[in-house]
Amino acid sequence: VAHWDLSYLNKKRLSISLRKGECFYEGLLIRERMIMLEGKKVLIVEDDVRALNNYKFNFSEMEELAQVLFKYAVNSKETIAILENDHPDLVYLDLRLGESKNPEGLDILKQYSEKFNIIVVSGFSEYEAQCMALGAKGFVTKPILDFIKMLEEGEKVLNLKTSTQQRI
Repeated sequence: VAHWDLSYLNKKRLSISLRKGECFYEGLLIRERMIMLEGKKVLIVEDDVRALNNYKFNFSEMEELAQVLFKYAVNSKETIAILENDHPDLVYLDLRLGESKNPEGLDILKQYSEKFNIIVVSGFSEYEAQCMALGAKGFVTKPILDFIKMLEEGEKVLNLKTSTQQRI
């Protein structure tokens, strides 16, 4: 076993190096998830522009390399149109759309949970039990800091197995 003397590195350089390694490792895991979702249609419903752009940034490579088709909706009207016309394999649904205090996502969940694989994505964990009772296939708590966990939840819902799971 080799031991490397890193004492000459200052903490800032070491921390940057570790972050690059973590990003590389996370990139490999996301690539593995891409293969699992290849050819799938995924709808992401999110009204927060910053969060929506974050999804687009993180999943753009999946779209290009694995031919995962992502559609995005920012309100209930767009969501229903995409559900009715495109029939996605997987839906990540934000509960609160717009300024309404009533979570519009619950209405969508009630209406479409039997037809579609819907995973609720919300910062309001107090809704989890209600969402599951209404037919949600999963629940992911915001903020989304780990996109791999979000993708893993989708794999579970779609009954997909990663190569890691197949080796166990």
